[in-house]
Amino acid sequence: METKEIRNLRNHPTYMIESSWGAVLVLFMMFFNGIDSWIKEIQSVLEGGDKATIYVIGITGGIVLFFLIALFFSFFRWRKTTLTIADGSLTWEQATIFSKRQEFSISSISNVNLEQNLFERIVGTYKLKIDTSSISTAESTDMKIILGKKEAMEVRNLILYMMNADDEDATEKAQQEGEGKNHSLPMEDENYDVALTSSENFMCAVAGIREGQLVALIMILFGLNATLGLGLANHESIGAIFATVLIWFSFLYSVGKDLVTSFLRTYNFKVARRKDHIYITSGAIKIRSYSVPVNQIQAIRFQSTLIGRIMKRVSVSVINVSGEGEDVDGQWLLPAIAYKDIPTVLERILPEMSFTEQSLLEKRPKSVQGRELFRTIFIFFVIGVGVFFGLHWIPEEAFEDIEVIDKMSLQVLAGIVWIVFTFIFLIMDILRQKTEGILIKEDSVVLRRGSYSWMQVEVPFERIQVLDVRQSFIDRWFGQKDGSLHLLASKLASTQNIPKMKSTTLEKLQQAFQNTIY
Repeated sequence: METKEIRNLRNHPTYMIESSWGAVLVLFMMFFNGIDSWIKEIQSVLEGGDKATIYVIGITGGIVLFFLIALFFSFFRWRKTTLTIADGSLTWEQATIFSKRQEFSISSISNVNLEQNLFERIVGTYKLKIDTSSISTAESTDMKIILGKKEAMEVRNLILYMMNADDEDATEKAQQEGEGKNHSLPMEDENYDVALTSSENFMCAVAGIREGQLVALIMILFGLNATLGLGLANHESIGAIFATVLIWFSFLYSVGKDLVTSFLRTYNFKVARRKDHIYITSGAIKIRSYSVPVNQIQAIRFQSTLIGRIMKRVSVSVINVSGEGEDVDGQWLLPAIAYKDIPTVLERILPEMSFTEQSLLEKRPKSVQGRELFRTIFIFFVIGVGVFFGLHWIPEEAFEDIEVIDKMSLQVLAGIVWIVFTFIFLIMDILRQKTEGILIKEDSVVLRRGSYSWMQVEVPFERIQVLDVRQSFIDRWFGQKDGSLHLLASKLASTQNIPKMKSTTLEKLQQAFQNTIY
């Protein structure tokens, strides 16, 4: 059988636009917004205009020349950048002034992901992202590959053929039996195993809002309101108030953008299981389509935010070696769906894994909570005493030039803040006791951590590279140990911490792990 290959494939021509958005935008504004005035200015220079006009034309011409050069280099990169898939390897080469070449064995590639932003959806192109199953290369696959739909599907399917066929006969058999079709991403008109409705997507997005985002949003709105109030009370200039408000709006934009992105990312969320791959597509403006190879899964992870706990919703992701962008610490299988639906949905897309109810986990010893409560009270007592005496020693004269607050009001405000934060951390200690636990199964271990939000990870023993168990001299008095699991995964997920438990429980975990590896 003739070996199928792709050689010297170039990016789609729109690569030049996506690589030079700034240059295209500036040139568009300069030439199409003021083309008439430009012609007049140039005519006045030719007729002997003044020096100021000559300088303006010269500087503007320099700017135009700079961006034209940028566009030329973008064209040059497009002409000199090629993708080749042949002889069991993928080669991306950029033979420009500074040559760059990346070559990967097809056997080291875990999956090929497709992505579309709004511009790419309009012009009908796809951005390809390559994930590898090696830690040394998973973080460095920064090839920029933008292809038309036909070329993108050909590249993706060819890599999947080569990934799932070890020799020529296997490849030919796979093609004859239509095996490649089973590995291709389901199109819009095909059936998915899980397809969330618009209302369900909205609920998932709300339940996925992290408490840090919520707190940041509240603090920014409070700060914005306080800035306006203090500015008007002190009769500051409109310019000063506007500048300060602008800073707060920049913070608000940063947090708001993150929230909006989270909402858009869960839109039109669909999941399909095809043989040994799970295929996911989602997004509104930016569509992401990626696959999760089942044999590359190191662990499964369930998460719930504070809002998710209230709404009884849980998101599901897997921990693996590869990762991309915002999913560098794993790849999402499901957004925050209803708690009761988790077993049914997992049975459809990942029957190899299961969700363990919290009631089955062994809880932390109550002495651990006692130690944490004592530590929190002691720390905040010291902080409170320090703040009280610090404010007490500030002389009254220091407040004479401040119109909006006096010493007594500042002390009261500091006391309220101290009480609120003490209460928040004490509740955190109590919730951690109710949340954290461990379950040692025959072939895996389940770890649950968190307080206001929680995360539960189930790791097969065969996926654990290192089991680290620790015990301080204080832990010996209480008969407790903690530790961590180390996985073959991306940096943010390679270490999974074990809650502080009874020494006998951690010894049982060590024994179960040793029985697996020997």
